Amino acid sequence: MSIEPEHGLHRYCSQVMPEWLDYNGHMNVAYYTMAFDRAGEAFMAAVGLSETQTRQTGNSWMVTEAHTTYQNEAMPGDELEVKTRILALDAKRIHLFQTMRRLPDASLLATS
Repeated sequence: MSIEPEHGLHRYCSQVMPEWLDYNGHMNVAYYTMAFDRAGEAFMAAVGLSETQTRQTGNSWMVTEAHTTYQNEAMPGDELEVKTRILALDAKRIHLFQTMRRLPDASLLATS
């Protein structure tokens, strides 16, 4: 995990695990969602809303809407990079955009 403030990005990396595969041998749709969710949690922790901070302050957050596009298949063992960018925010809302890429070739796998 790293934050690149000069680009407004948060970076999260993971790997496609064998138990994430569907019967076609690709990463199942549910695990794209899980990877985006984990990257979102890491982003929120980086900006001060970790689980611990949420419990201590009573401030919380939740996903109220998500749209995912699937561009290419993720395969077993693929290294994933999810970048999270803030598109807009106000006193109550934060609108994020995420991209998922395969490393090291940076092929776009999905957006959310």
